[in-house]
Amino acid sequence: MQTVALLLLLGTAAGLGLLLGWRWWHQRRNNPVHTAVHFILGIAGLECMLLMLRSADGTPPRWAQLAALLLGLAVMAGFAAPVVGRQWGRRSGTLALVLHAALALAGVLLVLAWLLAGGAAR
Repeated sequence: MQTVALLLLLGTAAGLGLLLGWRWWHQRRNNPVHTAVHFILGIAGLECMLLMLRSADGTPPRWAQLAALLLGLAVMAGFAAPVVGRQWGRRSGTLALVLHAALALAGVLLVLAWLLAGGAAR
């Protein structure tokens, strides 16, 4: 059940993130509600993963821990992107947004690899 919840949370957050990124790429304003829902789903997915890591028997693999770290860093980069963009210009904000997307993608891929390797069954 936790695995399904994790996949739903991270999958929905990633899908909404793709929509937000597509709209940003086409220079359309994003609805703040969509951004807030993306944030809430991402944080909930990270929390679900952390709970699964904590309840796993024994020590979870390093790459599962790395996935949690990458997702946490993605959250921070996502928070920083608009601030950086306002403070240091569009180019720096774009770099922070690309960093956010890359960290989140790497984290989600590691979560999927962990789940496929049977990490949640432990």
